[in-house]
Amino acid sequence: MPPDKPIPGTPLEWLQRARGDLALARVVLPEGGFYADLCFHAQQAAEKAVKAIFRFRNKGFRKRLLGLNFSL
Repeated sequence: MPPDKPIPGTPLEWLQRARGDLALARVVLPEGGFYADLCFHAQQAAEKAVKAIFRFRNKGFRKRLLGLNFSL
């Protein structure tokens, strides 16, 4: 495995992936572009950074939906 590529699933890998998403979120929006795309990458960067912290602290995480009820 190349030295610049961290071991999959490690905190370092999650941080590297978060940095990639953050770089995409910082791209200057072209004329007619969608802010939602930049927001998506910013959210993904935050989520991956949190996962890196969980991995660093040896805490697991699961993909699951929260049972939230909203009244409209």
